[in-house]
Formats: sequence, C-alpha cells, structure tokens
Amino acid sequence: MRVVKVVYKHRGLVYRVHDENKRLKENYLRTRALIRSQNIRMLEDEKRAVQARLMKAHPRVQAEFLRMRARQIEQRLKDENSGY
Repeated sequence: MRVVKVVYKHRGLVYRVHDENKRLKENYLRTRALIRSQNIRMLEDEKRAVQARLMKAHPRVQAEFLRMRARQIEQRLKDENSGY
C-alpha cells in the first residue's frame, strides 16, 4: 500500500494514512445503511404505537402529551430520511 498523507506527529512518531481496504469500506457502508433503515423502522413502529394510544386517550393532558410525542417522532423521521 502506498502512503496517502501524514496524519500527525506525536512523540517523534509519524502516523500515516494508507489506502482504505475496499472490503472494509463496503462493509462499513452496508452496515451504515442497515442501521439507518432499522432506526427508521423503529421510529415508524413507535409512531404507530403512539397514534394507537392517542385514539384511545380521553383525558386532555394525556392526549396532548401523546400528540407532542408524535410530532417529535415525525421530526426525527424527517431528519433520518433527509440523509438519502
């Protein structure tokens, strides 16, 4: 492998960055996509659960809390989906 650049010097040692291993990079990207899709699925499940509880809620305080939580989940979903 060839040296790409010097990262930093510390206590007389020079640390260098070498070419990335292609397999490691592909694995990292696959793992990242899997984690992101799992996060989105988890948020969607939580959103459905909150909406189901919201339908059964009678007290105003409980209903307002659940509405607020649903808005928070909605915002997190938008943030997660904006990365694609």
